[in-house]
Amino acid sequence: MEKSKAQLLRQHLAALALALFALIGTTAVGFIADSIFRLTAYGENKTCLVWGISTAICCFFMVLNFRISIWYAPIIINALFLFEPIMVMNFWSTYVWIPYFIGLILNVYACILALRISRKHKHEPAVQIKG
Repeated sequence: MEKSKAQLLRQHLAALALALFALIGTTAVGFIADSIFRLTAYGENKTCLVWGISTAICCFFMVLNFRISIWYAPIIINALFLFEPIMVMNFWSTYVWIPYFIGLILNVYACILALRISRKHKHEPAVQIKG
């Protein structure tokens, strides 16, 4: 069954919108985790891990529902996470980079796992776009 160009465009727009909502949601989770863990020991590390896990979960479900979004959804969802080494001055001098890269590896693994699951089971997207 061949999909029309209009249907593919609608699916791309839906995936793009969900990726932007996921970016906003994971940023909120990161700020909440930061306010919770700020005064604890290794608070920045815990915040990075919570943020990485939340973005990995979002990437997993995005790629599971929209296979083609593997090319842009992880980059959009992790936009702030990817610019953190540039924005934080002492990022490389502290040990914050370790949980940071653990989170990025979790994101890559979640995307690959979701893609394999969706291909193996011929997973139909949870969001059906009529057109």
